[in-house]
Amino acid sequence: MASHTASDTASDTASDTASAPSSETPRSAPSTPPRGGRSGARVDAAPEAPPILALARAASREAERVELHGSVVHRSPLPTVALYAALLALCAWASALWPLPCLGLFLLVLLSALRDLDGGEGLLRGLVVRDVGQALLAWSPRSGAPAGVADPTTLAAPTALVVLPAELRSPGPSPGRAWLLPLLVLTGLVGIGLPLRWLLPEGAQPFLAWTGLGCMLACVVALGLEVARRRGEPLGSERVVMGLLRRLRARPTRGLRVAVACVDDGMGHFDGTEILLLNNRHRLDPQRTRVLAWRPGPGPLSRVPVEGRVRKLSADPVLSRSAGAVGLPDAEALTAASRAGQLGWPALGLVGGADAPEQVVDRIHSLLLDLDRDLDRDLDGDREPARGADHPDPTA
Repeated sequence: MASHTASDTASDTASDTASAPSSETPRSAPSTPPRGGRSGARVDAAPEAPPILALARAASREAERVELHGSVVHRSPLPTVALYAALLALCAWASALWPLPCLGLFLLVLLSALRDLDGGEGLLRGLVVRDVGQALLAWSPRSGAPAGVADPTTLAAPTALVVLPAELRSPGPSPGRAWLLPLLVLTGLVGIGLPLRWLLPEGAQPFLAWTGLGCMLACVVALGLEVARRRGEPLGSERVVMGLLRRLRARPTRGLRVAVACVDDGMGHFDGTEILLLNNRHRLDPQRTRVLAWRPGPGPLSRVPVEGRVRKLSADPVLSRSAGAVGLPDAEALTAASRAGQLGWPALGLVGGADAPEQVVDRIHSLLLDLDRDLDRDLDGDREPARGADHPDPTA
């Protein structure tokens, strides 16, 4: 956690982002041919702007305020799987020389893996090199916002933070879910083999040797898949981000302040969401902020009523009720809402809809409007007793 909060947060407003040049101006070709008889001259191509910067410029035309925040993240669970597999192989092969230290290392790997399976940060995952990432935070205008406020993000208003991934992967099982069962099997085999060294010393040695070989094979395969993943081109999430911002501008909320975040969360860890929440706690107070996190996947868009694979965490009842009101079915998944809930924010996860981004935009916008109506009803209910106290009923 220390590595997260210690990282500096680079935050730029929409006006600063829009005014910065996206590329260098290319040098024009000379009007006369150069010596040597060639009729043309080489023109240096201007470098393309990063996708997140292009998205920020487009979002600045729809949102009231746009910011860019820096972060360090694990975009894929495959390096973490490779680390755990390598440590399990070390436990299996070195247990003949150091049985007690290997048993302690195995318990540390087990506890760290269980923490990662729940969407948190295991102790050993900090050994994996992180990628430099960025998060976009766009504040949508409100129809009931007071006029004359210089910075609307500092208002103490009920807030909904919509967390969207920076990358949309093709529908299908994520690498973290596909590797869950093999990793659990290898962990169980090592956990069985270590006590057998004291009970059956002669029979445990070949068992642990073969188990360690299987762990190293899993480590090599995981690293190879990670190299192939980095060479692939992911699908962008610009359609969902821009579609939701346009809907909120055309039909804004009345009392609910909405912030749309596009984060580098990858497919198994939620470092981007964690860093964004912790670095903006002063503006996204857990007492008045609810987090709505979407994870792309196959099938229709659904809500996740219970997060976590080991330690279960129930979703926020207010968001869950609004999701049910717009017709979202229930599903089982692990989303960034699990990490937000562990940090103290009321949250709800959404999963599915990767092949229908327009439907995702429509359902999330309808959910926010329903949440805004619930907020108005709660405020009216709080004001009604006050009017009765100031003006008691004369017939009583």
